[in-house]
Amino acid sequence: MEYLRDLVTNTYDSTDESKKAFHFYEKLQNTLENEIRHWVDTNDIQIICLERLGHIQQINNNYESAVVSFEQCIKIQRDNDKNLDDILDKLHNIGLLHMTLGNHTLALASFNEAMKLIPSYSESDAWEERMILMRIDENKTILKLMNDS
Repeated sequence: MEYLRDLVTNTYDSTDESKKAFHFYEKLQNTLENEIRHWVDTNDIQIICLERLGHIQQINNNYESAVVSFEQCIKIQRDNDKNLDDILDKLHNIGLLHMTLGNHTLALASFNEAMKLIPSYSESDAWEERMILMRIDENKTILKLMNDS
C-alpha cells in the first residue's frame, strides 16, 4: 500500500493545473470511495487525492469546489488521527478561500479553528500564528464595516 501511496503522490506535481491531472485525481478519488476502500485502508491515498484536487481547483478559480475538497480531506484526517499540522494548513487555506469568496464569517471561523491547532510551545509556528491573527483581524474589520453599513 505504501508503494501505491508514493506512486499517487508522485504522479502529478501538486502545482499541475492541467485537466489531465484533475481528471486523474477525481477518478482515483471516486474509485477509492466506491470500490477499493471496502477491502483496504485507502485513507492516505484519499487525503493525497483530495489535497491535490483542492489545489488544482484553487489554481483554476474553482474556489467553492476547493473548499469542499479541503474539508473532505480534513474530515478523513480527523477521523483517522492524522497530523494536526496538515489540518492547520488546510484550515488556513480554507479561510483564505472563504475570504476570496467574500464569506468573511466562514473565513473567520476557519482561521479561529486553525488557531486552536497551533501548539503554544512551538516557535516555528510563530509566523503561521501571526499570519492567521492578521487574517482574523482583517475579517473582523470587514464584518464590522458590513454591519455598520
